[in-house]
Amino acid sequence: MTSQPESSSTIYTSLDRTRKEIRLLEIVSADPDVTLKLHVASLVDEPVFSALSYVWGYPPVWVDIRADGAAISVTQNFVDAVRDVHRLWTSKGLDRPLESRRLWADAVCINQEDVTEKNFQVPLMKEIYSGAEQVLSWLGKSGEPTDGAFEALQLIYDELALLHEDSSDDLKWLERHPGLCHGYAGDPRGPWESIHSLMHVSYWSRVWIFQEVYLARSLLLISGSKALDSESLRIVQQWHESAILGRKSPPEHVGASTWAFLQNRRSLFESILAIEKARDMISDLKRRQSRIRSILKNGMSDDAVVFYNQVETHVLLLWYMAGVLESTDPKDYIYALLGISGLNIELDYSPKKPASDVYLSFLRLWEQCCTMLRPYYPADAESGILDLWFLIFAGVAPDNSPNPVLELPSWAPNFPAIAATNVNGESYSIASLSKAPVGEDMFDKVVEQWRVDGTSLYCPCIKIDRIAHTGPVLAVLDLDLISWTLESVSQRQRYPAGYHSAIAMHQALMGQQLDEDLGNVVLPTLEDAFGMICLFLILSRPSGQGPAVEDKAFLKRMESLAQSLLIELGRQDQFSIFCEELQRCIDGNDAKVSSSVADILDGQRLDGIQLQLELVLSLSVGHGIAQTRRGYLGKFPAFVCKGDVVCLLKGYDVPVVLREVGSHHKFVGSAFIVEPLGGRSMEQLEALRASVDIIEMR
Repeated sequence: MTSQPESSSTIYTSLDRTRKEIRLLEIVSADPDVTLKLHVASLVDEPVFSALSYVWGYPPVWVDIRADGAAISVTQNFVDAVRDVHRLWTSKGLDRPLESRRLWADAVCINQEDVTEKNFQVPLMKEIYSGAEQVLSWLGKSGEPTDGAFEALQLIYDELALLHEDSSDDLKWLERHPGLCHGYAGDPRGPWESIHSLMHVSYWSRVWIFQEVYLARSLLLISGSKALDSESLRIVQQWHESAILGRKSPPEHVGASTWAFLQNRRSLFESILAIEKARDMISDLKRRQSRIRSILKNGMSDDAVVFYNQVETHVLLLWYMAGVLESTDPKDYIYALLGISGLNIELDYSPKKPASDVYLSFLRLWEQCCTMLRPYYPADAESGILDLWFLIFAGVAPDNSPNPVLELPSWAPNFPAIAATNVNGESYSIASLSKAPVGEDMFDKVVEQWRVDGTSLYCPCIKIDRIAHTGPVLAVLDLDLISWTLESVSQRQRYPAGYHSAIAMHQALMGQQLDEDLGNVVLPTLEDAFGMICLFLILSRPSGQGPAVEDKAFLKRMESLAQSLLIELGRQDQFSIFCEELQRCIDGNDAKVSSSVADILDGQRLDGIQLQLELVLSLSVGHGIAQTRRGYLGKFPAFVCKGDVVCLLKGYDVPVVLREVGSHHKFVGSAFIVEPLGGRSMEQLEALRASVDIIEMR
């Protein structure tokens, strides 16, 4: 074992770029040592081979193998994967002709020390993985829980294969498998936990793996002597979605704890779903391409439409996947998706080309596409151009400076930072953006568009407010958040849009809710807001969570807050009862809600509010709560400061926060604000429209 890889340049000869030559591996032996022989082949000749899909491992552990008689260093993961492939190919019933036992694997087939070769070989990966007879996905070494997961998945698939199509949701067959129904002794999760672990290994989170799995025409998952084809896995995933998640109550023969685990692991197969999501998105984009052609005026060329569509496909892949996928080399957030989008970008892995240049070059390409396509849309057609989508992934760091590693301007997307902080694995666009566009009509009369100049972004901007005071970073429901919330709402009970501020606070914390039938944002009711305030008062009582509140001014503000809500609810006759309960909260005499107040506080409903709020807060990584000078509430970037400017930008459908630095601005981040323009008169709105300025962000 070595700490650094040895030079392997002696085994490599030049490849013919014009013939798309690649190297293929012959596994001469795998035990006790791995010995390989290299063969040169041309993709033009359509050779028969399999492609290996695996993770190098980080940090990599280097070991020596033999290739064409020379000792070279590769990662331990590569060695383990090759041994499993060799075992698969030589096992009974799976032997294959010698000429088809060829394997492509990037670690050895590409001279990793030759940047020039790497720059022309990596773009061939689209043809390699889509042209391979089979893509072999190596998910890790044999052992638990991996073996248990493979066995359980194969068992489920075999049982499903015996069912008639119209009875696929029938769960009676589970009775024959106690482990699936009740788990193991002392562990109700049973083999389901193994499946969950297998579907969440680091393999699925790597950006190159995403492309490799997406492009495969035939995919086989392997580990040790276990193997499962991806079609079987997809069938199990579909069954899980319809028969398990689609069922409201468990069958009698399935244990309550096991069923609860399955219901709480709704993302059991999210890795497979991400691939299917990308496939659906690409299909939708093909239909969109036809739609674009049908509405464009003045006959924009087909080549131009295809070019725009390729760039837009790449943009949407980044939008949906950048917060989920990870990469060791920051450049690969652009490079590793080219095989799916079809965009022709010349790769440059040389140290002279920083990742920041790759990102900015891609954004200039996007600007070019937007500029090219925008004039061809009729005035009455919705363009659907994503414009400033990349701001979702941008923002200043805690020290008020761009990322020191990538040296990006504050407005440029920092994909590695987003992937590192998005611990929940959620698509970042879902977690960050409001579902209701804000302020689009404020720029109706503005002709100027956003543009990139060097490392600066120039954009039409309307400054609408400033940050007055900030609350805690959102993560858990604790006393800091409760105290800040109650203080803010009690001091300013009327929201600028005209309704009670408790309603806005509820929406700010819980996020947007849409009526799926009508597509409208649904405001929380007064009952919802009152329930949240009551919950916060109960949680702030001193029973093991903190000292009793002795501030009489706080008591008065809470009484005033409750009275205002009860009056609007038409329940002012209950105010005296509520005040008794509030005093008990302040005194800390009893942790339980008195029976006389039970009808007002509705404990069961409060439990539901608490569970929902805790879930939302757990998904709010990277956000904090704050209030503007005019009284607007919302979720803001975690590093927002008092005095930061809340703005609207042309081409971006949510408010943003900027920080003034001399004559330019830093982009702090995107924000969700409850009705940021609500409560303004027509004269005030017209004044804002007239205040558009072209600002510079660095």
